[in-house]
Amino acid sequence: MKAAFTLIEMIIVMVIIATLALLLTGGYTNSLKTARDARRKSDLVNMQKALEMYYSDKRIYPVNNGAEVTSVLGNRFCENSPGACGATQVYMQTIPGDPLTNYRYWYVSPDGSYFKLYSCIENLNVTGPGVNYSGPYAGTNCGSGCANGCRFGVASLNTSP
Repeated sequence: MKAAFTLIEMIIVMVIIATLALLLTGGYTNSLKTARDARRKSDLVNMQKALEMYYSDKRIYPVNNGAEVTSVLGNRFCENSPGACGATQVYMQTIPGDPLTNYRYWYVSPDGSYFKLYSCIENLNVTGPGVNYSGPYAGTNCGSGCANGCRFGVASLNTSP
């Protein structure tokens, strides 16, 4: 008599493997979201620093009532080519984009006296300064294409997101 697996034993093994695969995939997906959120926060903080340097030189922030960062800051920051816009100071070599969609972040500065930068957050359990703010762009797509809308913001030193 030959030893063999029964159909029930095969089904039990497949169910165990499928359950383990689901558990591992869920944890992996959450860790990817958390990593992208960390990059978004870092990008906005770096842009915040560059905008403060810009303000220190020009005494005004770039003016805009709400647009993606590149359309507002690309020429003013002289991205990649300071000679092209007649500037001697490069504030950022490259203006970063969202790590998931590569859309740019959202920038607001109606009169140049302050600015606000916004991004989406994929992991809705993230907490901390600037997260889950309730400003004017809360719930909009932030220019980033994120389904959860603007959920993270930084601002100039004289205001809050």
